[in-house]
Amino acid sequence: MSGFNSRTGRFELTATKASYYWRHSTKEPETMQEFAAVLERSGIKVFAVHATWIECENRPDAIWTALSGKPSRRSSRPAIIR
Repeated sequence: MSGFNSRTGRFELTATKASYYWRHSTKEPETMQEFAAVLERSGIKVFAVHATWIECENRPDAIWTALSGKPSRRSSRPAIIR
């Protein structure tokens, strides 16, 4: 399942979620390495690329924007401080 891993402090992005987020008019990446390259070009640190998921920085809004090409609807909301 995609989402924040509290044990590692990283975001785990599955292949299913990456494909679901893809909204660009260009051809969808075929491998997780290609999806990881898109994230890195957008300034998101990628820690590891696996066959079916990516470990990256915990920045869900930035991940959405990088893969969809659209701004996050949440970006204007204040951050929750814990």
